[in-house]
Amino acid sequence: MCSHERKKPRFGEIAVQKGYCTQDDIHATLRIQKEETGRGDPRRLTGLILVQHGFISTGQLIDILRDYEKPD
Repeated sequence: MCSHERKKPRFGEIAVQKGYCTQDDIHATLRIQKEETGRGDPRRLTGLILVQHGFISTGQLIDILRDYEKPD
């Protein structure tokens, strides 16, 4: 990647920027992901964990995905 290219923000970064959740919520979500994969469970998407644990709503998930999927 060239130094002038912008790195695409991560899902959690967008969620925090939009004010939908906190950085602590993202850290909790990442811990849940790590625990699950450590048990051998399939890796679940960050957004699905955030919704399941009530950190964001389904509507907020859709809004974040719209931004996340935008081409650079």
